[in-house]
Amino acid sequence: MNIVDRSYLTLTGKDRLSKKEREKYKIIAYKFDPGSLHIDLAIEFYEIIQQVFPFMMPVGAAGLWNLTKSSYNFVKTVTELRARGEDPLIQEDNSIQSYIIGDNNKIMVNPSISINADKIEESVGKIGSFISPGTVDRVALKDLEEDGISITEEEKRLFNPETTISEDTETIVVKIYRLDVESKKGKLYILEGMEPKDSPFQIIGDQAIGPYIDALKTDQIKVNILREMAVSLTGKPYLKRVLLVGFPGTKPSQGKLF
Repeated sequence: MNIVDRSYLTLTGKDRLSKKEREKYKIIAYKFDPGSLHIDLAIEFYEIIQQVFPFMMPVGAAGLWNLTKSSYNFVKTVTELRARGEDPLIQEDNSIQSYIIGDNNKIMVNPSISINADKIEESVGKIGSFISPGTVDRVALKDLEEDGISITEEEKRLFNPETTISEDTETIVVKIYRLDVESKKGKLYILEGMEPKDSPFQIIGDQAIGPYIDALKTDQIKVNILREMAVSLTGKPYLKRVLLVGFPGTKPSQGKLF
């Protein structure tokens, strides 16, 4: 899910983006020059979106784009302060349209931007994963007036929070719907045992991949997991991904988990 999708979900108060909603807009590469080592992206809204958005939310399509830009700039500001060892004091204020930095690193921020900042942090990290020195040195998300977001190696380093792994395993019920057999990574939806949500996962240890391939064919399955947690740039802990360590009733892998 990209940074614009997450901003859309914040504005609409939803947790997931339907296929129909995804068709309302798209992100396209509008300029790619292999020699320049740059990928420039633009938001291309369908004409109908200008008619649909006002009925869905007062701010319209422009509000979605403004929220996306403001949320990114807010997150980057907080990240840069903490990278310098300065801990900002963040307070929400509905009377502020975006965010304001005051004395002693006090930041007043609109609640919509504060909430959305936590949601888009992972998206920004994923965008940064496209950065590869000598191949792609900048990924930009811009409008037709060249205003927007630009992510380079510097931002990639900033948006890389440290994580901690829980000590005790838990058993939860999930639906595995995506799996890369080579990396042993994928996506699942948590049904029971934790907050219902989509989450990336990593199969760890010397486990056979076969049972997880079989799990793709089932509607739900119980798995033993460890939580990999991170702290967002606004100070809130969140689940970065789940680590799959096996299935209930099966012997644990004899090899090392990490």
